[in-house]
Formats: sequence, structure tokens, C-alpha cells
Amino acid sequence: MSDDDDGAEADGHVIFSFLVNSSKPIPSLQGMDGRKCPTRPDDDHLYDVYENIFDEPDGSARASRVDTSIHEAVDKLVATGIDLNYLQGEDVTVRAYFTFPVGPETIRAEALQRLASCHATIWIDANG
Repeated sequence: MSDDDDGAEADGHVIFSFLVNSSKPIPSLQGMDGRKCPTRPDDDHLYDVYENIFDEPDGSARASRVDTSIHEAVDKLVATGIDLNYLQGEDVTVRAYFTFPVGPETIRAEALQRLASCHATIWIDANG
């Protein structure tokens, strides 16, 4: 492992974003940040439900923070009153984006189940 790899793992930089895209406006999500009114006819409606960016060099503590972030994101979405079944519509996508440091990471099973409950697709990128 090179010194650069050690630095990437040591910083523990994590980005988690939870977004909903839809070809139609979703009234219950209108209070969220994002692009609620498309600027062009082929643009969609983008709702930024949640974002957390942090640095945690300890793997166990990082896993706990990721877990907490996922639960907070899903709780925030559920609190809007949206019918979670609506989110699996053909014109709606729910995405959980993660950027992790290089190396193994842990996303706990219950957190993954919560993401699945709102039909989220998970995207993972390595920071490094």
C-alpha cells in the first residue's frame, strides 16, 4: 500500500446524499431543496431529501455515522407523508449516493432494508 493510500483511508471522508427524481412534481416533497421546477421540458423534478458529509477515520465509528445518516434520511422522507409505494413508479427514482474512502466499508443490514423500503437504488463511489 502506498503512502497516498494510507492518507485516503485515514481521512475517512464520507459523502451521503439521498435524492428523489420524478418526471412529475411530487407535492409532498415540495418543501425539499432541489430543482422543483424543471428549467427545460426534458428536465425532471429533483428533490434533495438529505445530505451528510463528514470525516471519520475510525471504521466502526464511521459505520455508525453512515447508519445514523441512512435512518435520518429515510425518516425525513417518511415524515413528508409520501406513500412509499408511489416511489416505485416508472417515472420516479430514489437514489442513495455514497462516497467512501478507499477500502472496505460497512452498511448495516437494517439500514439497507430501510433504503429498500423506499425503493432506493444505491450508488457507491470510492474517494481516492
